[in-house]
Amino acid sequence: MGKEAMLQLASSHILISGMRGLGVEIAKNIVLGGAKSVIVHDSGNVDYKDLSS
Repeated sequence: MGKEAMLQLASSHILISGMRGLGVEIAKNIVLGGAKSVIVHDSGNVDYKDLSS
């Protein structure tokens, strides 16, 4: 990413809804990319298989 994109991400507030496989990867990449804040929303119940990764 370019400098302008990095600055924009660093000042972004991001909501991620749905924490299945794709949502988890997106959240990980957004956090590692340096977003200012990330809110995670998932209305599903936690299952034993969700704790494996």
